[in-house]
Amino acid sequence: LAALVLKQHVRKHWSDESESFSPPQLTDSEKVEVRRMLPQGLRDGAPKIRTAVSAAIACIAQTDWPEMWPELLGELILPLEA
Repeated sequence: LAALVLKQHVRKHWSDESESFSPPQLTDSEKVEVRRMLPQGLRDGAPKIRTAVSAAIACIAQTDWPEMWPELLGELILPLEA
């Protein structure tokens, strides 16, 4: 449930350039923390969590990659190498 809520929150509050944006926008420090922690959810054993996390990552990547999240590609490849 938390991953689904996070996905919806990201879609609504990440970027004011998004069609689904609704104030308030996340702060830069909140965004840094979400980008840091989100890829860890890809290692979760529950497929529904991985799906929700993947959707949140895709939403963020549309506005933040590569300029604001240059390490994303490496973080996505890392679990595949394990």
